[in-house]
Amino acid sequence: FFYIHVFLQLESLAAIHEQMRQFPTHKISKIIERGQNLGIPYRRFGKKGWNVSGIGLGCAPWGDVYGTISHAERLKILQSAFDHGINIVDTSPYYGETKSESYLGACLSELANSGPQHYQRDQYILCTKVGRYAHGKHDYSAQRIEASIQESLQRLQTDYIDCIFVHDLEFVGYYPDNLKGSLEQIWSETLPALQEQQEKGVIGGYGLSGRPLICLDYVARQYGYDKLAAILTYNNYNLTDERLNLFMPRLQRHDIGVLQGGVTLMGLLTAQGPQQWNTAPPLIKQKCHEAVQYVQEHCGSNTKQDKKDAILRLSFLHALSNANIHSILVGSTSHQQLESNIKWVLDSKEYRIYDDDYLTVDDKQIIRDLQYGIFADI
Repeated sequence: FFYIHVFLQLESLAAIHEQMRQFPTHKISKIIERGQNLGIPYRRFGKKGWNVSGIGLGCAPWGDVYGTISHAERLKILQSAFDHGINIVDTSPYYGETKSESYLGACLSELANSGPQHYQRDQYILCTKVGRYAHGKHDYSAQRIEASIQESLQRLQTDYIDCIFVHDLEFVGYYPDNLKGSLEQIWSETLPALQEQQEKGVIGGYGLSGRPLICLDYVARQYGYDKLAAILTYNNYNLTDERLNLFMPRLQRHDIGVLQGGVTLMGLLTAQGPQQWNTAPPLIKQKCHEAVQYVQEHCGSNTKQDKKDAILRLSFLHALSNANIHSILVGSTSHQQLESNIKWVLDSKEYRIYDDDYLTVDDKQIIRDLQYGIFADI
């Protein structure tokens, strides 16, 4: 009986290791080939070693938080992304309270069934999140993490997820009517639960997401940077604020993949201005409005559309020029909007001297004027 017991244990361990070994590896040759032929940049995504496109598709708008997007338009956005070599897609059950994941899963499935190889599941990196599910609804417990991943798999119509992020971990224990917790819960319970899912072969890696970098760094140090694949942060590298650079030495030392969203400061750095739900202080709203006007006046174009897009272009290319950020997540509400971002990258080939410098001399002067002028008071 002893030998039978040992044999069964060894067989079980071998099965686990075999399952880990067989986690799908991304060929991504076809989709990257398309992007490279166009001139899309690719960067090594930390210790995972994935080659990710410098432009990533962020699907927060697919939760209809910026207005309703039709299924046909969502399909065009995704198709355009893949056709142009974008190979990293990010979503969350929080976006539209599962709408984003469900819509994305339907579009991914439809494109895969249409046939082309660069639409298939092994061609792109799929990311989603756990822990935050609705306004005031957070649960970072191990039990909820496992259930959440299974729910996401169903909505996304896949049997594996490449990278899972703990969503907005700074909210743990924040709401009094929810499960009481603290940041300690993240490193003692949430992350170990994700490690278990990685060992089972359900996810390829995991990391942290949130806005306060000091919280992300604190949790990462308590848990161990060596076990984390990535961080996803927002509003921490834009024309008004480059504080993400302060944490780059540590992130690079531990070979952490870096995703960045919010280059428009959640709509503040746009011609139309922010949504009503944006809670930025009045001074920041005022200064961002002044910045938009300044950029429009100095963009070097007289066309109405170019002036409207000038602040978007500058914000995006400013972030893309930071090679330490592996992918800039662009949350597009239309395929034309996404293709504008792509065009700005491709147009830069005409004047770009260095691989990761997407700004013209005039762009850099405008940014200096903003940072040492309008934004100096915020």
